Amino acid sequence: MNTADKISIINSLMQEDRAEIRMNKNILITTTYFVFSGVVAVSAFAISQNKSEHLTFYLIGMWSLFVLYISTFFYFKKHLIYLRICLDIRESYYKIPDLLEAEQPFYPLKSVDKTKKPSHDYGYLYFLPVITFLVTAANTCLLSVIL
Repeated sequence: MNTADKISIINSLMQEDRAEIRMNKNILITTTYFVFSGVVAVSAFAISQNKSEHLTFYLIGMWSLFVLYISTFFYFKKHLIYLRICLDIRESYYKIPDLLEAEQPFYPLKSVDKTKKPSHDYGYLYFLPVITFLVTAANTCLLSVIL
């Protein structure tokens, strides 16, 4: 296998990694929108019913949505980190060109070292659950006061 073939394989794998990273970020953002809308919808339904004896059920429904969202968020956040580590491995072939020129067997699919930190943290995505928590808490207070 010549160097051009190796570069072509690495480019394809990097393209796939980037597509998966974008997909996982979009899943997180879309899930946030759905949970946000669900919490507001439960609040609107509770206010329209105006029955204080069902307040506990409304609150359980809202917080259940939030707990489901948090578990989904951290699940996909973990995958985002592993995908970024995989992309870093692929990019290392460009940073160290000797890996492509070596006579040793070519292994573009390496196992992921789970202790390694990715080059990008995606810490900015934590604003999504924080905002969703604030909306859920505000709706809880609102329902408690109105009903």
